[in-house]
Amino acid sequence: MASLPEPPLKRPRTGSSNSIAQNSRDGSSCPYMDTINRSALDFDLPPICSTSLQSHNVYICLICGRYLQGRSPSSHAYAHSLQLRHHLYLGLSSESVFCLPDGYRVKDPSFAEIISALHPKFSRTEISGLDTVPVRIRLLDGTFRLRGVVPLDNLQASDYANSIFQLLLHVPPLRDYLLKKYSGKGDDLISETRISDPENTVQSELTKALAKLCAKIWSSSAYRAHVAPHELMQQVSAASRGRFGLLKQEDPVKFFAWLLNFLVRKDNSRKVSEAHLPSVLEKCLKGEMCIESYGESGVSKKSSRPFWFLPLDLPPKPLFKDASERTLVPQVPLSKVLMKFNGVDRHHNLKTSEQCSYRITKFPPFLLLVLRRLTKSKFGVEKNPCVVHLPSDGLEASKFGDTQAEGIYTLTAAVLHEGDAEGGKYRVVLKHNATNSWYDLSDLEVKETLEQLVSLGSTYMLLYSRTSDNQRTS
Repeated sequence: MASLPEPPLKRPRTGSSNSIAQNSRDGSSCPYMDTINRSALDFDLPPICSTSLQSHNVYICLICGRYLQGRSPSSHAYAHSLQLRHHLYLGLSSESVFCLPDGYRVKDPSFAEIISALHPKFSRTEISGLDTVPVRIRLLDGTFRLRGVVPLDNLQASDYANSIFQLLLHVPPLRDYLLKKYSGKGDDLISETRISDPENTVQSELTKALAKLCAKIWSSSAYRAHVAPHELMQQVSAASRGRFGLLKQEDPVKFFAWLLNFLVRKDNSRKVSEAHLPSVLEKCLKGEMCIESYGESGVSKKSSRPFWFLPLDLPPKPLFKDASERTLVPQVPLSKVLMKFNGVDRHHNLKTSEQCSYRITKFPPFLLLVLRRLTKSKFGVEKNPCVVHLPSDGLEASKFGDTQAEGIYTLTAAVLHEGDAEGGKYRVVLKHNATNSWYDLSDLEVKETLEQLVSLGSTYMLLYSRTSDNQRTS
């Protein structure tokens, strides 16, 4: 009896590990390695195919920088390789380089720095040295920039959001959390490609976009001197349902309040541990104050209330000019404005029509002060030009809050407002801890400055960090 013929072997699936291993070549044997154009690569754009507008299985052309989907014969990347003869493509999720239309994988050590610019990775040792070890990065145009001193591109009217992103991503505990949260292939490597936050989809996507921006700001590998927050602003617009976006400038204080309340929103059906983002934000920025209100009868009523920032009232703008027809600009020290929270002085509450005194009972490690410089009136938005003098030796917590409070606050960052009340822009002044230097970031311009010059500008938000007496003396 004749034996039946054996069935043919199954063809390996395209993209499987066996087929990729068999169809791999070194960079020395690929004839298209010299066509890579690093200056055309822009990893700040949302990972969406420019033709199909899909976000899965997207590749970037290493010659022209276009985002295209797939690598099968019917895909957009395959057609692009035939039409324009662009043959090398990097997978945004797989981090592998393929040659199309031939279909083989290319392995070369030179791809490591391209992948590092796409997905920055951090070791635990590198994270612990972000504030102590200065790193200068060489860019494609031959210039250098410091790690952590990266301006954000103003996408038409996103300067208000960029200033808040810079403030938050320069808070060391929050920055370290965002970099450590994303685990890579090894125990000692941290990547921003995976996330396991117990939050809803929109909140998780916004958290991932914020961490991705944080990784690019603090990465030691970059091609450009600036970063464009396209993906993060897209998530912000979707999460806020169009309230905050790119087309209209908003108040950074309102955006800061919305962003923090959105990020700390917890799912009551799940247990949130101390290592999650809401707990990290609350430990860094959240404080408590005691409010004592006095009614018409004179009886006081005490209540405790948490706060993310302290609003400070400025002296009113003078109505008249001096004898030389010059407008007088009021000046006040910051310590005097902070006396609002000494627990003794009473202030009129417009909402309740009561006299209230405020006293800080719990100081956060990072104290955010908001100067009420922009106010709305019947005639529109008015700007108070008052000059606030900042103390050079820091703020003692016991002088403007609880007398038993310990610690001294030193200035870490500031948001300044330039121009008119309705047509101005926001810029950020940051302290680079690794070099102990100050830098002024305005749109794409970065210049070194002095801490003493911060008081001369129209300061709007001030971020202070708590240090001990020994740290301040050293």
